[in-house]
Amino acid sequence: MISVNVSNEEALTLFPCKEIERSKEMFQILEDFKIILIEDGKSAKTIKATLVTLKLLMSF
Repeated sequence: MISVNVSNEEALTLFPCKEIERSKEMFQILEDFKIILIEDGKSAKTIKATLVTLKLLMSF
């Protein structure tokens, strides 16, 4: 797997202007879901794998 480390602000600059709001919404959805996974007692590896998979799915 390839991993790229960029800040949220940097990630938003990669999208055209009309996509910025959508990107912010998607980021918030992922953050909210991460909190749910943590509260459910999921392991760090499970959380990371789940979020990576969702990010890849959202990129299509």
